Amino acid sequence: MTDNHGGVVAYNSATGTSIVSVVDCVISGGMYGVWTNNYTTGARLTVARSVIEGTTYALKASTPDGGVSVVTVSGSTITGNEYAWHREGVGSLIRTLGDNQFSNNTTSLGALTPVAPQ
Repeated sequence: MTDNHGGVVAYNSATGTSIVSVVDCVISGGMYGVWTNNYTTGARLTVARSVIEGTTYALKASTPDGGVSVVTVSGSTITGNEYAWHREGVGSLIRTLGDNQFSNNTTSLGALTPVAPQ
């Protein structure tokens, strides 16, 4: 996916949980790489064995009105982005399985949550 403004989004404004997986992909350019945006109960997005480069927000989790919004990343390369990750809201999490490569990103906002692979 190249120069797509929205990237890949797990969006939820109703009941239930939105679940999205991104595997073996290249996302390049645009505003968002991957983004969970939750207004109600839950949104989850998993990235595996992928590259996200040249975006404004590579990994973004938002909970503007509460709930839980989770991005989980493993085996991926996050490079050349303005924000490697960006957490917005109390219920937002960006989890890493510890086997990712982060390089040449300008900044990040919020902490990554390490998760042991199983």
